[in-house]
Amino acid sequence: MKVRSLLIRIHITCVILTSLNWAAATILNFSLAESVALGVKLAVAGSGFALFFFYVKPWQRIAWYFGIYAMTAVLLISALIFRSQVGLIAFVLLAYFVYPDEKQYEEDGLIIATEYEGIMANCCVYLVKEQKYGLFERERGAFRTDGTIDFSTIQIDRADDELILTYEISSSEIEQTSVKIEQ
Repeated sequence: MKVRSLLIRIHITCVILTSLNWAAATILNFSLAESVALGVKLAVAGSGFALFFFYVKPWQRIAWYFGIYAMTAVLLISALIFRSQVGLIAFVLLAYFVYPDEKQYEEDGLIIATEYEGIMANCCVYLVKEQKYGLFERERGAFRTDGTIDFSTIQIDRADDELILTYEISSSEIEQTSVKIEQ
């Protein structure tokens, strides 16, 4: 009983934290750091999966809710084992909710990342984020390029209320863009 009550507390706390993180990211552009958010999402999935086995016998109504986590785990494992087109689609749909943004560049609390949008994503859309207080990130803007950025050539200048990014695309041309930062 102690394990079950501990798992329920962990699950409810992580679900609330994930919901608040999503709301804050949507409304305020302020959220948990990607690594922290990923850990919380995995804690929700793991605790939900484990709690399914506590409520399956005798069958209780809440087992339907925790059954979602068990079915998700079964779909994910079967997608990895069988590697079919249906498995790929199931894997992509399930990974969309937990896959973190891929950091391309990080320096002085500034992060440039590509957002995970699935297998049919457009090329070269970058998010600019700023780290706050170690555990949080604030999204400052997004920009699109005609090719991939060579991050060894990037230069960042901070003006009054904007960032000016100068970079090379595919080692062929120099392009300059500015991303507005709200002070």
